Amino acid sequence: MKLERLAAVFKALSEETRLMILSLLEKKPLCVCEIMGALNITQTKASRHLIYLKNAGLLTSKKEDRWVLYMIREDLPQAVKEIVKRAAVLARESEGFPDVEARLERILKHESIYRQVHGVVGGGAKASRTACGI
Repeated sequence: MKLERLAAVFKALSEETRLMILSLLEKKPLCVCEIMGALNITQTKASRHLIYLKNAGLLTSKKEDRWVLYMIREDLPQAVKEIVKRAAVLARESEGFPDVEARLERILKHESIYRQVHGVVGGGAKASRTACGI
């Protein structure tokens, strides 16, 4: 790994919103609306940080219908995976993060109820993002 890329990783990890985003994405892929709801931030702020993390090489994305799901890259070098995982764990242990996790759980529960009520099998991005209110 080039030193420049390693520096980009550490710069990406040097901001608290990005650390919280990585902590959420370590558990599962999420769309912008889920991240903004969990972190209680604007769409612009969430998107800006996601783009920063993606440009640093930490995230990838997948388009499903009209939504983009973000996830931590699986092909990261092992050392970078370990750094990201440890940073995510430390962020989850920080003050205030239980509130973030609780908000995300409510959002995901709402999605699950939406799928049950509307008979959507397996959910998928369309049902999930409709439940987000987008």
